[in-house]
Parts: sequence; C-alpha cells; structure tokens
Amino acid sequence: MNNTKSYNRRTFIRHTLQVSGALLLSQNVPVIAQSKSLNHKETLIMNTQTVEESIRQYIQAWNEKGLKNIKATLEKCWTDNGTYTDPNNPPMKGLDGLAAVIQGSQDKMPERKISQTSKVDFRHNSGRYQWLLTKKNGDTSEGLDYFEYNSENRITRIVSFFGVLS
Repeated sequence: MNNTKSYNRRTFIRHTLQVSGALLLSQNVPVIAQSKSLNHKETLIMNTQTVEESIRQYIQAWNEKGLKNIKATLEKCWTDNGTYTDPNNPPMKGLDGLAAVIQGSQDKMPERKISQTSKVDFRHNSGRYQWLLTKKNGDTSEGLDYFEYNSENRITRIVSFFGVLS
C-alpha cells in the first residue's frame, strides 16, 4: 500500500509539472522541481523547447550545409518517426529521409535560402506558418507548411505547400 501511495504522489508531481511546465515553457522558462515528500529524493527537469523554437530549428536545417549538419539540426526539433510531404517528393518518414530531401534541395539549388515570413500559428498540436525560398539569382517562391507536434513541441509531421493560395 505504501508503494502505491508513493507511486501516486510521483505521478501527481510529474503531471503537475507537465501542466505547469507547459505554461512556463510558452515563455521559454525551464522547469526544475525537487520532491522531498517522497521516500527518496527525486528531481524532475523539464526543459522542453517552444513550438516556435522547433520551427526555427527546422527552417535552419533547410539552410545548413552538409548532411551531417542538417541531421544535427533536425535532431533538435524532429521526432524519429516524423513524416514529411511536399509536391516534389514522395512522403518521407524519419530524420534520415527528411535530411536526404533537404540535401537534394540544396544540390538542385545551391546557395538558396529559406526564411520564415509569418508568425507560427498553432494550437492543439498542429499549426502553420509561411516561408519564402530565395534562389541565388534573387528569384523567390512562397509556400506554407502545415505541421503537427508532440507534447515536447517536437515536429511529428509537416505537409508543405508550394505557391500562394488564390
């Protein structure tokens, strides 16, 4: 019975930190808590990034040079089983698949740059934002990404749309 009581206290503390942490994390504040009421000392740390940070890192990955750098940046914002879809490529699953798409884009358009042109609009684990691709010669293409994210604000899905809706 005592084990059950401790387990329930631990579960309650974790849940409370997840809920309060989500509120604090929207302001980019790491949450650190220690529970002295348990039979043993327990430290819980939540340092989850914001949704906006994940999108910034994702866009940064599109501007990285070299597959190793692309993957290193994606690891900060992308889930292992995340999916990516755009009009020019078959659907991709996982970090390696997306990194290959990004590298392929850079191979076709060296020195192109992608930038975010709108705020990130999100709620209930999904969102959208607009972007701009600028080629070396100055030509541009606009697009919009629909995305989904998990409880750690890491991207689980992106569906990319090219062009402007009319």
